[in-house]
Amino acid sequence: MANHQSIKFSGMLNQHEFKERYIFIMQRIENDLSKEDIAFLLGRTSYHVIDYESFSDQVKMDYEDHEVMAELFKTPFPATPAFNSKVNKVDISMEKRLIRGTCIQTDRELHYHFIHPWTIKGINEPLTILKPIQSKTRKDEELSHELRIELARLTDFGYFNNKSPAITIYRHMQIHVIPDWQPLLVPALRQVVFEFIRSEKLQLKNERGHIYYQTKL
Repeated sequence: MANHQSIKFSGMLNQHEFKERYIFIMQRIENDLSKEDIAFLLGRTSYHVIDYESFSDQVKMDYEDHEVMAELFKTPFPATPAFNSKVNKVDISMEKRLIRGTCIQTDRELHYHFIHPWTIKGINEPLTILKPIQSKTRKDEELSHELRIELARLTDFGYFNNKSPAITIYRHMQIHVIPDWQPLLVPALRQVVFEFIRSEKLQLKNERGHIYYQTKL
């Protein structure tokens, strides 16, 4: 029997806040990144990304986040929902409205469904995102072994004497280890970095809500 996971969420957002999150979700899944993967590369906690995608208006992405996203998201920029922003000549785009979302994941596909109150060309219809899930062919164990060797070399070389964000580690591994395997590289790298933290070879530093990695003193 196929695995089936369903998550429901909702929040009060204006049109601009919803569009930001809708585009973020589209770009993340089109680039084969999980919530945990993108959180790692942004230097954020997983809860930050989960809350952002779950329509919490208390969670924002800052300039540093957008710089990293511009580097990571290689697929074409998705079309932005062209909501009607005025009703009877009154601008409603900044009014917060209730948005409901559902995420359904099976072994074969990822399906997002958003119910919103706005119209596009006078018609109100839910927005959907459907993404087939690609199977990975390279063994995680083989990749993780390569990453452990290279991360240990960097640690011995003094790479982490100063704090390093995950995106710089990722850039190095992408160039020097496996440049063609981004979808598999990120979760494997995240796992290996956390292994180094558990073994106290590295430690976490949190500055202004962003996570960095440094040699444990």
